[in-house]
Amino acid sequence: MCITTVNVFIQVIEVWKLSRRGAHLELDAGLYNGLDDFRWHSERTTFEHGQGLPGQAWAARRPILLGTNQPEFQRAMTARRADLNTAIAIPIFNGDFLGGVVVLMCGGSFAGGAIEVWSQVSNDAIALADGYYGTLTSLEQNSRNLQLGWGEGLPGKAMASHEPVLISPLSTAPGFKRTQAVGEVEVTTGVAMPVTHRGKLESAAVLMSARHTPIARSFELWRPDAENKTLQIANAYECTPNFQDTLRKISVRPGEGVLGHAWVTGCPAVCEDLAKENSRYAHWACTEGLVSACAIPFSHEGRLRGIVMLTM
Repeated sequence: MCITTVNVFIQVIEVWKLSRRGAHLELDAGLYNGLDDFRWHSERTTFEHGQGLPGQAWAARRPILLGTNQPEFQRAMTARRADLNTAIAIPIFNGDFLGGVVVLMCGGSFAGGAIEVWSQVSNDAIALADGYYGTLTSLEQNSRNLQLGWGEGLPGKAMASHEPVLISPLSTAPGFKRTQAVGEVEVTTGVAMPVTHRGKLESAAVLMSARHTPIARSFELWRPDAENKTLQIANAYECTPNFQDTLRKISVRPGEGVLGHAWVTGCPAVCEDLAKENSRYAHWACTEGLVSACAIPFSHEGRLRGIVMLTM
C-alpha cells in the first residue's frame, strides 16, 4: 500500500440535495478532512432558494464562487475557524431537475491552485466571470481580461462539447491559451465542468492544480463506453504511483459503487469510506491509500457525458 502525505487544494467536499418537499437544500453527504466542528455545523444547516452559497447556485443555475469573508457566506465564522477561505458551488441538473449542488472548499494554508467560473458573453465568446488564485498572481493577471472563442481553451472545450474536460499536463496541451502563465506557477492539470440547465449551457467551473498542491489526491474523468454499458477511464491525474495504469483495466457497471450510483441517478454521490464499498474501483483505490471519494455526473440531452471523480 502506498500512503503519501499530500497537501490537497480542496479541503472540504459537500453534496447538498433538495429536501423531500423540494423547499430547501439539506446536506446529503460530505468529506471534511477532519474538520469535525465545520461538519457538525453543516449537518444542522439548510438553505432556501437563493440563500447562502448552495442556495445561490440553485437559484442562478450556474457556479457561484464566494470567499468566507463575504456576507453571503452563511457559515463564515465556522469556516474561517477551520481555515477555509474560498468555496465554489456547482449545481448539477438533469434537464430541469436539480440533482444536487456540489460545494468545494479550499483553505488559506493550501493556496497552490485556482478556481474559476467562465460565462458566455456572446454567441462565439466566453470570459472569466470570477476566479480565486491563491498565491498564483501571474496566472490571475493573465486570466482576468482574457476572452476565449467558443470551443477554445479548457473552459471553451467543455462548453462547446457539453461534457467535462480534464487536461494534464496543461503546459503542453494544444490550444491552451495560458501556457506560459501556468508554466511559471507550475500549474499542471485542469478540469472544466460545464453546467447545463434545460439543454442551455452558459457557464463552466474550472479547477486548476499546482504541482505541489493537487486538487485532490486523485482526480479522474470517466465516460460511458460506445454501447453505454460500462464506464471507462478517459483521463486522470494521480498522486499515487501506478493507479492510472490500474484504472485503464477497470470497467464500472451501472450502480456499481459511488461511480455507478452517480451514473444511474444522475446525482452527485459521496463515499466516505471506500473500504466499505464493494466495487473494483474501491478495492484498488484502497490499495493506494485512498479513503473517500465524490463522483460528479454531467449530462446533456438525457445522456451521461462524463463523471468527474475526486478522491481523497
